[in-house]
Formats: sequence, structure tokens, C-alpha cells
Amino acid sequence: MAVDIERGILAGGGEKHAFCEAALLEDGIRQRDIWGADWTPFDQSIAYESIINIRQASK
Repeated sequence: MAVDIERGILAGGGEKHAFCEAALLEDGIRQRDIWGADWTPFDQSIAYESIINIRQASK
């Protein structure tokens, strides 16, 4: 799962975070606004210990 924290859009269903992230990026969402997490659809839960936002650091 990946979420655009600025616009409140969630992308899910991809095998990896990167697939959801790519879908959001194609929609014009900025990389810095995308966060990913593990989503378990069976019990509708998020594994918070794996929330990520990996990007190149600004100088």
C-alpha cells in the first residue's frame, strides 16, 4: 500500500510498495508526499512498524 499524504489518496493491491508508488507517481503525485506501509486486507490492519518514505535527501 502507498498513500499520498497531501491529497489523501491510497493505492493498494500491488505485490510491493513500489507498484503502488508507481501508480501514484503516474497520477502526478509528488514523491515526497508518498508513504508506504504493509496492509493486511483480511483484517483491515496496517503494520505501522514498516511505514516508509524513501527518497533522496535534499542538500
